[in-house]
Amino acid sequence: MVGIWLFVSAGVVFLLYKLFGGTQNKRPPLAREANPLHSSPSTVSRGARNRRTLDRPRQLNALPESVWVPAGSTVDVHGIPLPNGMCYVGTGLASVDEPRAVEPALIDPTLKVDLAQPDTAGNGLHYWPSYSELTPATRGGYLLWLAEGRQDPQAPIGFVFLFFYGIERRLLADLQHHTQSPVAEAERAALLAEVARLIWTYEGNSSFQRYATHLTATVDALNASRPAYNHPPPTRRIGYDMPLGLRRALGELVRDTNAVPAPWALAWLLNHPEAKMRTPAQRCQVEFQALFQLRFERKYPQGMALPPNKRRLHWNYRPANGGMTGTRQITLNDVPDVLALSRPLTLFQAVADECMNDLDAYSRYLGKHPNGRGSVDAFALLPTELAVPSGDGPAAKLQTWANHCLADQASALIRSTALLDAWGRPTTAKLTKKEATTLSSVLAKLGIGLEPDPRFAGPPLRDDGHAVLFRLHAAEAGPPSQQYRASALLLHLAAAVAAADGTIDPTEVEHLERHLEHAMDMREDQTHRLRAHLRWLLADQPSMAGLKKRLENMSPDVRKRIGQFAVTVAGADGRIEPAEVKVLRRQYAMLGLAPDDVYADIHALAGIPAAEPVTVRIGKPTTGHTIPRPPKPQAPAPSPARAPQPGFNLDMNQVQAKIRDTAEVAELLEGIFNTEPEVTYTAVPPTHVSTQAAAAPLLSGLDQAHSNLVRELQGLEALPREAFEKLALAQNLLPDGALDRINEASFEVADAPLLEGENPILVARDVLAEILT
Repeated sequence: MVGIWLFVSAGVVFLLYKLFGGTQNKRPPLAREANPLHSSPSTVSRGARNRRTLDRPRQLNALPESVWVPAGSTVDVHGIPLPNGMCYVGTGLASVDEPRAVEPALIDPTLKVDLAQPDTAGNGLHYWPSYSELTPATRGGYLLWLAEGRQDPQAPIGFVFLFFYGIERRLLADLQHHTQSPVAEAERAALLAEVARLIWTYEGNSSFQRYATHLTATVDALNASRPAYNHPPPTRRIGYDMPLGLRRALGELVRDTNAVPAPWALAWLLNHPEAKMRTPAQRCQVEFQALFQLRFERKYPQGMALPPNKRRLHWNYRPANGGMTGTRQITLNDVPDVLALSRPLTLFQAVADECMNDLDAYSRYLGKHPNGRGSVDAFALLPTELAVPSGDGPAAKLQTWANHCLADQASALIRSTALLDAWGRPTTAKLTKKEATTLSSVLAKLGIGLEPDPRFAGPPLRDDGHAVLFRLHAAEAGPPSQQYRASALLLHLAAAVAAADGTIDPTEVEHLERHLEHAMDMREDQTHRLRAHLRWLLADQPSMAGLKKRLENMSPDVRKRIGQFAVTVAGADGRIEPAEVKVLRRQYAMLGLAPDDVYADIHALAGIPAAEPVTVRIGKPTTGHTIPRPPKPQAPAPSPARAPQPGFNLDMNQVQAKIRDTAEVAELLEGIFNTEPEVTYTAVPPTHVSTQAAAAPLLSGLDQAHSNLVRELQGLEALPREAFEKLALAQNLLPDGALDRINEASFEVADAPLLEGENPILVARDVLAEILT
């Protein structure tokens, strides 16, 4: 009886084992790969990380029930199809370096999965994820992410890493033993393409970017079939250190060509840990990189010459996969390590600093107007090399309109309102000097000059006036010279005088313009501008309103110097024409001088004291003569009081010396024609630094000296440039550097500049309040 009972009990135990225990050994249906590389990877001990170990390690090693699903294959797990493979599926796969631990990337179909309430947010993930340690809900979320093609950019980065672990193992453990196999090479290329896609999809995660790019660089270096510089260089910073792939590419480039071209120099700069990139390089990334390459190529047309250095490229690769512990030491004996060089970075940084300085104004504008890129105001602030209008942007439309106006002409006279409409002026109020400067800057970048131009001492456009457009045949080399300023203001005075009686004789003023061009020895671009300026003067006929009062307030000595300078310019070629004398006499009258003093001043150019006015009027048909006309030999000698002066030539050394002395004359003339209201400045506090200010807390992003300088600005809305310089020097700071440093800090705090303008310097009080809080 006992025997029967034991027999029955044994049968029951066997059935229970088959029903419950035996399910652990059932093999799920898998998509087997027809691949000679299906063999299980070899293992190399690399240390230990804590991982869930198997209950039966001997069975794990003896009976592997896992498979690598290659790219292009699909496998079902819990009824969910996982397309395009590239993963390990099954049971019994040990990690590479820990034979008793489960491969973290292995998808085990025998483990529970919750598809009813999947954890798509990845709440069950930890820092070193492993599929076997996930909760059923998190496994469900991971499988759904795989089933959807691994392309959701909002997916938990832990899902991406878990999938990446499998690719990393396949590349470094499985395929590395088949370096000469065409099948292995094809699969390696497919896996690296998938890694590249993941880098692009999850570009916002710096940790994944670093691991993925390092893996790509390592696999490329270990299986190199062509130089790394055949790939395009990176255009942004990746991680904290220079990427391995970039170091290899630069080393191979220097080894093979002994030169570094602009795109690779930019990549070197952007990814060097010691490079200093200010706000313009970040806020205006596209513009900065384009400008850097343009100016680098201008400075180094053949690339920067750089012979190979002796230090070889060496790095340690640490896998992301928790089952591949330790590091892999890799050395490329034929590739120099350019990271050991310091001089190239210094040269790159110099070009970058120049570009960032020239983009400062554009960057500050975008900081205040985040959506302003592409506007005419932003276009006006771009460096000339980048000022290329887009196809349908406002700058392109303005260029098309201006070209239509000019057609084949050297210049075109237009109504101011037509120009303002083409510009798309945002307001109907009076045009400010800042708006006028913006408009002229935009046109200049389009290759078109404008008169009047406030950048060249011209007044802002009047709504009821005219403007002149002209082609810029030569690049405008900086601000107007003293010679141009004096010439333009003399023309202004001449035109005002000529129009005083309600009419203006163009030949009078044009004659003076030709003499100005000859006398002042101006650059070609400024002679073109001077002609356009004269055409505008003749069209708008400058008003005499306010001019006499300004002249009356000037001392007789100042007015005399202006008159003498006008005479000097007229006689610069040794001849005085009747039209010039006529204009000069009227100018003298306007200046409050005796018109006949013109003759004495003309006589003085010969270096001979004049006892009386020199007669220069002549009869027709002669159009000009030497000053004065020689007397006829047969003429009787006149009385001493009325005797005509003997013939003489002008002292050209004296003439040229007077013409060269144009700076003070230009300032005097600007004092006459400057009709803009004076700027009222807020009182500036004393420049001494109190002990209390020196010990005040530091402001965000600023050291003590810059913090003290910012506090000195409290209560101010504007201050003259000279006053700001005194405040900066009191803190032992260079004014320009202090202004840039303060604005950089203000952008970090308030996303707007604290200080704007040249003279006066305007203080944004709302930004100041935010910085001080």
